[in-house]
Amino acid sequence: MKHLQVEQVPTGDGRWVELLASHPMARAIVPTWEVLAGWSNHNLGLFADGQLVGGLILSMQRIPYAAVALSRINCLMVDPSQHLKPQLDALMGAVERFSRKHLVLETELRLRLPVTPGIPGAEQNRALRSGLETHGYTPLTKVDTTYFVRIDRDDEALINSFDRSARNKIRKAQRSGVQVKLSHDYSLLDTFYAAYLDMCERKKAPVQPEALVGRGLKPLIEAGQALLFVETYPEGIGNMVITDALGVPCYVLGTRSPANVRGDVPGAAQVVQYEIMRFFRDRGHAWYDLGGCEGPVPVEGHHNFGVWRFKYGFLGEFVRFIPYMRRVRGPFQRVAHAAHVLRGDFI
Repeated sequence: MKHLQVEQVPTGDGRWVELLASHPMARAIVPTWEVLAGWSNHNLGLFADGQLVGGLILSMQRIPYAAVALSRINCLMVDPSQHLKPQLDALMGAVERFSRKHLVLETELRLRLPVTPGIPGAEQNRALRSGLETHGYTPLTKVDTTYFVRIDRDDEALINSFDRSARNKIRKAQRSGVQVKLSHDYSLLDTFYAAYLDMCERKKAPVQPEALVGRGLKPLIEAGQALLFVETYPEGIGNMVITDALGVPCYVLGTRSPANVRGDVPGAAQVVQYEIMRFFRDRGHAWYDLGGCEGPVPVEGHHNFGVWRFKYGFLGEFVRFIPYMRRVRGPFQRVAHAAHVLRGDFI
């Protein structure tokens, strides 16, 4: 293994931007949400003989009225062509030095890295989890799951890989003159947020601030790290979807327009997802992450059954990610555990 060292890298550094754009373990939207929620992001770059080959994004937040802080890691990248252990040792060692300097009480990992056999990178990610445990990170009960759709196939094979309902809705939308396009009209983020608020009211769901769901995402869209897709008909907009374009492309947010809800404009979320898959396939991606699901097969009566069934209709692979993990430093394990229990956090 080459000589390794870890250094902080500014977010706007061209080397860091290029790494995020090309690395299969990169993420964009969740680290940005942390900043918008009041956390500060610190990029720890992993250099091999002076060349940036990996790194992680460490988000930190001070505990009010206290000298200590909390941190999270939502993006961790290593060089898959090199041995994992030296890279993980270097990165986790840098996290510990950072934590001592800034009095970070605990660090939580929320990594969207698949461990399901047959998915690219799964073997490395299972080894990464084991390596993290040797560095004092304890697995929690929270495990994110999703469906991965294989998209590196021609249009007919791709659409035929979906279930009948999804195929029929896509073809009906195509007959209705649908157009699904990548949009750079940032004013549509206001339209997106208004539709999102309407959806939350209909579903009696908690509302996230506009900084997270609306214009706060503009810098990512400008940089091409997040993409806004819009489904339009002659009558107007039907659906809008925001995806994380880094790493394995991932569906993050979607909403129907109020006009579609009223029935004034048609819409088929299936055709939006199909066109997004075609877009990323043409960019050279083999898989598309549908953004989360509750289990392998939808269960009637579940509070999210409709969305779950919609994603299941693409007949993707059910995928598990590395569990959330947490490391508590110093003599604070019991206090931290009690605090997480009181707050209802994952333990």
